[in-house]
Amino acid sequence: MSEKIDLNQYEKRLLKIVKENPGINDLKAAKLAGLTKETTSKYLKRLHEYGLIEFQRLQQNEKAWFVSRKNFPNLETLRKGMVEDYEIMESKIKKSLELVKNKPDREVISIYRSSYKKIFAFRDAITFIITTDNFRKHPKHWIDLQIRIDKFLKELAKGVDDKIFAQVMKDLNQRDSEALDEIDNFLKTQIKHSELEESNNL
Repeated sequence: MSEKIDLNQYEKRLLKIVKENPGINDLKAAKLAGLTKETTSKYLKRLHEYGLIEFQRLQQNEKAWFVSRKNFPNLETLRKGMVEDYEIMESKIKKSLELVKNKPDREVISIYRSSYKKIFAFRDAITFIITTDNFRKHPKHWIDLQIRIDKFLKELAKGVDDKIFAQVMKDLNQRDSEALDEIDNFLKTQIKHSELEESNNL
């Protein structure tokens, strides 16, 4: 779209979430945005109507959302924007970790969990970009950013104790389980469809 679109605060928030979490569904986007699923679905649909995001249909009419490739900026503009986003994110995390020192364990663990979730989501977005066909010809700057993220992860790991480790691993296992459940549900649905087609052909 050539004209500038004036997005409201919820649309801006959800567009950023989709950019950082390729393939995210409505429910997970709602959790990250702090909105109801109904409100999230409404604004995701609006972003789709604007041509800013697109989706792939999953099982049970569920959608996986991605930033529309038609509206991707050029590589250098996209990279600069993500570098700026990363620098803001890293600065906020460092400030939070400094402020949470000597706080109760519950607060410390919460900050570390949130920090790791954010960094892993950002790194996954970079990995997605690097491994996408359109970006394979010019990966160096993206790999440089990925290396920078890995360096910060090593710095972050210095403050990880057994309690933080256990909670972060729990979050990762839950994320992996949810993703696997979605794949399993899709496969089960396809098997049911195949069985139904076979029975109808008898």
